Amino acid sequence: MTPAPGSLSDLDADAPTVVSVSDIHGYLSEAKSALELVGEAFDRPLVEADGEGRLHWAGGDEYVLVFLGDTVDRGPSNTETLETVWRLREEAPEGHVVHLLGNHEANTLFPYVYHWEYWYSADPPAEVKKRVVGDVAAGRLAAAFEAYGRTYVHAGSNRPFSVAEVNETLREAGERLKRGLESDSKGWFDAQEEAYDDAESVVGMGSQGVRGADAGLVWMDFQHMSEDAPPQVIGHTKTDRPTRKGSVVNANTIRVNEGTPGGESVTVATESSIDALVRGSDGSVERVFLSE
Repeated sequence: MTPAPGSLSDLDADAPTVVSVSDIHGYLSEAKSALELVGEAFDRPLVEADGEGRLHWAGGDEYVLVFLGDTVDRGPSNTETLETVWRLREEAPEGHVVHLLGNHEANTLFPYVYHWEYWYSADPPAEVKKRVVGDVAAGRLAAAFEAYGRTYVHAGSNRPFSVAEVNETLREAGERLKRGLESDSKGWFDAQEEAYDDAESVVGMGSQGVRGADAGLVWMDFQHMSEDAPPQVIGHTKTDRPTRKGSVVNANTIRVNEGTPGGESVTVATESSIDALVRGSDGSVERVFLSE
């Protein structure tokens, strides 16, 4: 499998609709509900469930699906959520499912740096850890993606940045981590410290406290996003409704609505607009217009 595309221009597709979902955090049932909104709102579904409830790709080349990071931790279905992401990526046309790094996936890469030992991500099953690290090293688990003038990234930035550069920075850090994981415990520890320093612009927690204004692309809290930040679609910071600040859209709704009927959402972007589809408390589909 080739590296994740950095842009729609890397795909052989005619103006696909770009769907994003963020911060699933192991709540796979809620994520399934969010992804099925597309098929309820439009003629062609994005995904379809089989007899056992597992999701499969149904979008042909008409959609690109971006997972905006933090697929694991907190909820009950961590490994199953990752397996769903991987299955959809394998079933979709090449490059039409993009998995971006969140700070919780990053905890699998840097458990000795972050010290979040109580999360699934700190010590997942050995094969999961190997695959996550391997995906980063191969560029399949990337930092950012660009579509229709917006950058998709987990937490975001107040300053413009090169998608190609941050993806390459993360990939090179992944190669170092992969070598460390394949060596001994000291090699794994040393690789984390070195890779963290090399990729701090992406995975750094910042000097002003975790989630501060100078944190990396997977860490900065939405409260620090400026009104004149470049156009982005992000997650990371919880919101009960898809919202925007300036040209930045935040649609991290699954966890804040977990345990109540409805509230989960996806964003849907075309060449001319970006909207959100939101699950109503009665199971209906609400369309939220987010375009400027």
